[in-house]
Amino acid sequence: NLKPSAILYSHINFVKSGFTPEDIRNFKDNDRLDDEVVLARASSYKPDGMMIENDFTLAALNKRFNMAFTPFKMKSNGEINRNSDALVTEQYFLGLEQFALKKIYEMAEKLKCGEICADPIQTSKALVCSYCDYWAICGNSSPKSPRTTDKKADTAKLNEEIQALINEK
Repeated sequence: NLKPSAILYSHINFVKSGFTPEDIRNFKDNDRLDDEVVLARASSYKPDGMMIENDFTLAALNKRFNMAFTPFKMKSNGEINRNSDALVTEQYFLGLEQFALKKIYEMAEKLKCGEICADPIQTSKALVCSYCDYWAICGNSSPKSPRTTDKKADTAKLNEEIQALINEK
């Protein structure tokens, strides 16, 4: 009886543990080397994403490593920061799943009808198409006004759409 409980992703980068040879000998002597290496890596690869807020899910993501495998922060007193955007209700999470499926179906329908227009998003000062391998064939090699994002407005719109899907059920 499995249920989805989290969407997590890590930013991959070089991990430098900071362990000295003496630390490693100590960890080995105390049979803690594996745990310490896992914790060092997990701290460097702290995931982003969201997860359902329930005790089972929180426990499954390993309290043993001070929640290093979760997308939220801990308070200084060791409690979970429940004000995090990374913690959501099961109802919201299932609504997000429905939203994603709806978008996939819409995209598939557009592709089926031949609608595959390039619609780049400007996320930095760099010219949107300067990093794209397909700029020469899309017909949009120097967009005059590329699409931009407004995180606050986009998040509000997403939440409205998810709430509408939740209310449909």
